[in-house]
Amino acid sequence: MGPTYHQLLPPTICVYCGGVARTRDHIVPRTFLTRPLPPNPPTVPSCIECNNRFSKDEQYFAVVLGMVGRTPEIEKRVEEGEDLYRTLEHSPKLDDRLISSVFLVPGLGAPPVLQVEEQRIAPIFQKITFGLFLAKFRPRAIPRLASFKPIPIRDVAYIEKLNITEHFNQRPWTYLQKDVFEYVFFKSWLAPYMDVRFCLMRFYGPTWTAAVQCSGVGGQAN
Repeated sequence: MGPTYHQLLPPTICVYCGGVARTRDHIVPRTFLTRPLPPNPPTVPSCIECNNRFSKDEQYFAVVLGMVGRTPEIEKRVEEGEDLYRTLEHSPKLDDRLISSVFLVPGLGAPPVLQVEEQRIAPIFQKITFGLFLAKFRPRAIPRLASFKPIPIRDVAYIEKLNITEHFNQRPWTYLQKDVFEYVFFKSWLAPYMDVRFCLMRFYGPTWTAAVQCSGVGGQAN
């Protein structure tokens, strides 16, 4: 992804709130990735408060990925002794909360369903897209975080279908860590989203796809 964006901005300004940046925030939280971590992951300058603000919700989503994921990379992380297993051991309240969110769907052989707390994970997707946008497009002026609007889970599948060119080829995805995290920015050429920019993110292959609409921001999409 090239240089980290903090190398291109005043390193003392938090990109989230404009306050004093005393640290750097990883654009894609390390808790979503596997070890060994990718070298030189993209970061942005951040104040300590903004850097820590999402930590509990990031932990929540990482465990959700572990519960619903079926790729070798995420399944390994929930094995006994691994990091997500230890997270639930040390956070019994989180474990109980997740268990209480599982319900059965009527129907013979229907698998249990996890009711995800969407209000907790949507701001994470917003924040990641904001950072990816800064790192990819390097705008002269930092856009408002509120310009990045997470798409409700029920609508993500439709936004995925917009990621095609007029020749019906899917736009290429960028990998931060293969089979773990990838993303793509694109502008739709289909109504009712003609010329609207989106970001799609995939976590652990088919485990989870998130979509964010980027409104009123500069830069050129792929």
